[in-house]
Amino acid sequence: MKIEKIDHICFAVKDLEETKKRYKDALGLVPDVEYIADSEKIKVARYYIGDVAIEFMESTSPDGEVAKFIKRKGEGF
Repeated sequence: MKIEKIDHICFAVKDLEETKKRYKDALGLVPDVEYIADSEKIKVARYYIGDVAIEFMESTSPDGEVAKFIKRKGEGF
C-alpha cells in the first residue's frame, strides 16, 4: 500500500493553551481553526502546513477518549 496523501495528524495534549503558546513562541504560528467538539469531548487547535492539517486535541472531560489515551500512553499521536 502506498500513501498518496496525508490529510491531518492529531496529537493528544493535556493543556491546549500551553501547546498553542509553545508553537507561537517557537515558530510564530497561531491556529488556523479552533473548535470544541462536544460529542467527542475535545477542544481542538488546527494548524495548516500546506495541505496537511496538524491538530492538537485536549479532552474536555476525564472520561473522554483523549483523556483515556493520555492516561494510557501519555501525550502524543
